[in-house]
Amino acid sequence: MSKTGLHSKTYLNTANYATPSWSEVKILGDMAVDAAWEWATAPTRESPVVRGARTMLPLSVTGKMPVRDTDTNYIAFDNAFHNSNSILDLLILNGDQNTNGVTGFRSEWELVKWSEDQALGNILHKDLEMRPSLTANVPQRAVVTAGAVVFSNIV
Repeated sequence: MSKTGLHSKTYLNTANYATPSWSEVKILGDMAVDAAWEWATAPTRESPVVRGARTMLPLSVTGKMPVRDTDTNYIAFDNAFHNSNSILDLLILNGDQNTNGVTGFRSEWELVKWSEDQALGNILHKDLEMRPSLTANVPQRAVVTAGAVVFSNIV
């Protein structure tokens, strides 16, 4: 059976990093995880084929969130955008956090875009973009194994 974006999940940590308490952020929509390695080339006279190696992994997440001034998740995201020292500890998965085989990323994210199209015929949504923050906790790969999320460093 094919996976769909409808069943993907984003969880906000409402506790501390070492002992997280994950709360699902259900009002997110149209999420997209962009993970594409940068590529450094090392051409030589050994071959006309350009060879190289992966170097760095720019990681970003985009999505939409309806404007809901009384929703606790909306408020957390809105506050994170308006405070340049604020981060969001999020677990972004392509399924439920208890389903074996589900994968994704955990990072402390900075909300770098929080735009709103206020055209007369629109239902108000925030278009958002997040990127990993420079904190002591590096972004990690997440894989659900034996019904629990297991984290590992991206190398």
